[in-house]
Amino acid sequence: MAIAGILLAAGAATRMGRNKLLLQLGGEPLVRRAARGALEAGLDPVLVVVGHEADRVRDALAGLGCTFVENGAWRGGQSTSVSAGAAAVPPGSEGAVVLLADMPFVDAVSIRAVVDRFRETGAPLVSSRYGDVPAPPTLYAPSLLPELQGGEGEGRGREVVRRHRDRVAWVERPAETLTDVDLPGDVERARVLAGEEAPDDRAILGQAVAWSAAGVGVALATVTSTWGSALRPAGSQLAVNGKGEFVGSVSGGCVESAVIHEALAAIADGVPRRLRYGVSSEQAWEVGLPCGGNIEVHVARVGEGGGPLPALLADMDAKRPVVLATNLATGEATLLHPDEPAQDADPALLGQAREALARDRSACVETPGGETFLRVHQSPVRLLVVGAVHVAQALARMASMAGLEVVVIDPRPAYATDHRFRGVKVVGGWPEEAMAGLGLDRRTAVVTLAHDPKIDDPALAAALRSGAFYVGALGSRRSHATRRERLRALGFSDADLDRIHGPVGLAIGAVSPGEIAVSILAQVVARLRTG
Repeated sequence: MAIAGILLAAGAATRMGRNKLLLQLGGEPLVRRAARGALEAGLDPVLVVVGHEADRVRDALAGLGCTFVENGAWRGGQSTSVSAGAAAVPPGSEGAVVLLADMPFVDAVSIRAVVDRFRETGAPLVSSRYGDVPAPPTLYAPSLLPELQGGEGEGRGREVVRRHRDRVAWVERPAETLTDVDLPGDVERARVLAGEEAPDDRAILGQAVAWSAAGVGVALATVTSTWGSALRPAGSQLAVNGKGEFVGSVSGGCVESAVIHEALAAIADGVPRRLRYGVSSEQAWEVGLPCGGNIEVHVARVGEGGGPLPALLADMDAKRPVVLATNLATGEATLLHPDEPAQDADPALLGQAREALARDRSACVETPGGETFLRVHQSPVRLLVVGAVHVAQALARMASMAGLEVVVIDPRPAYATDHRFRGVKVVGGWPEEAMAGLGLDRRTAVVTLAHDPKIDDPALAAALRSGAFYVGALGSRRSHATRRERLRALGFSDADLDRIHGPVGLAIGAVSPGEIAVSILAQVVARLRTG
């Protein structure tokens, strides 16, 4: 005999702005991920209960061999889907496992654990438990399936578990497996747990352009101001298309649902919106930021063909500093290149854009045409680490997590290996040659850690001849004084040598390689953000 699976996939999930079961995680829709796990666990048949957007759910599961059960009463709540699934379990089945399609980390292993427990104990009911919380997957013996049928609402399955609590066999599962998807922020958290990287600016804008090119309406939501402990800085963006699909984040999940709703309205009517959320707004109880912050979000429909976004992407790919200036009243957006001559733009606005670029900070400014948001786009900040020592291993990891583009340089083959610096670009060869090929600019920081003049001094000389915004060198005060003398002999002035942070890092009493890496990264960030 086989054990059937009942996968509940009929609800509308209106809080997401679209059918959440079709959202992508790990390259596949949530509902397909859930169905695949049930099939891999050996459940037979896998009964997928459909209702809302049934055809789209079927399309998402094409080729898997699932059996679909129509629930015409799906608006009556989850219990109607449980009832429909239980009624469809084939006679002679050994039992049925009820699954929720919005629990992305209930995989084949989780399901098999329940099945194995059922066969070991002979209990009529086996339920997973996440700490003190019982939740699917839950296996019901055939004798209990009639109790799952009939009624409306959300709690029929839980009610049966409570009724037979003294007969339940429990399977303890890790707490993170309980993760479900109800709000946009849940999707982001699930992607973090799944090991997916958050989309960067290039990915968000690229998706917006792709949707627009496919003839789908698109709106771009941008954080224009923050106060207090907002989770996303000014300039953070969320792209939404007319189908309710989205990419990016403006608050880490606190207000995404409301913003997506407004974005869909902006796509429909073309009217830009300025939205304010936080503990002081009238909507605090609905979408208030849990950390006590406040944000202002501008939402505007993207013009035909992506408007200025394709040109913006070209600038970003060419690492050309650019500012997207958006009039917050009209939604009109133009590109500015403040570092370049002969700009056909208001001189005052260009000056403000130039200042925003220098500070690397997006901001709202007042202009004759009304309030304008300047969204700064520059090449990533690079950190060139010379000397592939233990401190470099810790520093490379930390700097990458902070969003810096890290390159490790060392001429010693035993040190400069991909194995020691996973996920980081490693360049062998002498620093003066490697750095000449990489090019140093005002978005580059250089840190020398080799503690060997043959390696460190040429790198420092190259850094001092460039516009690098930060130059640091590991070593004691005494060794740094000697280092200055060597570099002075190469023609560098005291003003040049004063650019070197030596000993490198903030004076926090760091001792271990990890602590020293923290002090260095903190000093680099301080220099970048405060000048």
